[in-house]
Amino acid sequence: MAIEQTFTTAHGIEVKTAYWRIYKIELNVLKSISSTAYVQIYKDNNARQGNLLPVDTLKFDFSMDVSDRGADPIKQAYNSLKTQTNISDDRGKSKKIDLSKAKDV
Repeated sequence: MAIEQTFTTAHGIEVKTAYWRIYKIELNVLKSISSTAYVQIYKDNNARQGNLLPVDTLKFDFSMDVSDRGADPIKQAYNSLKTQTNISDDRGKSKKIDLSKAKDV
């Protein structure tokens, strides 16, 4: 599971077929139930499959439904990712995004 959408790196390089893949989800039950998902962005799916380094790593917080009726946590994270308008890079800098037209791949 992943999504494909144009991405502009911190260096201003536009990647038209960027492959967005969630690689880790953390669930924190100590503060209340909150989750953080980590996204690696590759040049394209071939770059990911070829074990190349991602062009960027981002993270975002979301509310995970942990009840018996809750959807798969990964699916919940991707659904939330598509609704995010601000996301943090691995240096903690906020980045504006719009994934409303992202393609599921």
